[in-house]
Amino acid sequence: MKETDITVISRPTTVKFECPYCEHENEMDYDDFCDNHGEVCDWGCEEITCEECEKDMKMGYVDWD
Repeated sequence: MKETDITVISRPTTVKFECPYCEHENEMDYDDFCDNHGEVCDWGCEEITCEECEKDMKMGYVDWD
């Protein structure tokens, strides 16, 4: 019997990032995040704000879970 590979298509739902200033774990709906910051290809130079301490930071590496 032959075998086949399976691909599971997933949809991003949430964006999480830890503030480097206060270590607060920020969490935002993916669609809302894209509305505020554009699509993934635009994120390289974007700044984001911590919801806890309200300090700005530059987006770094994007990891997909």
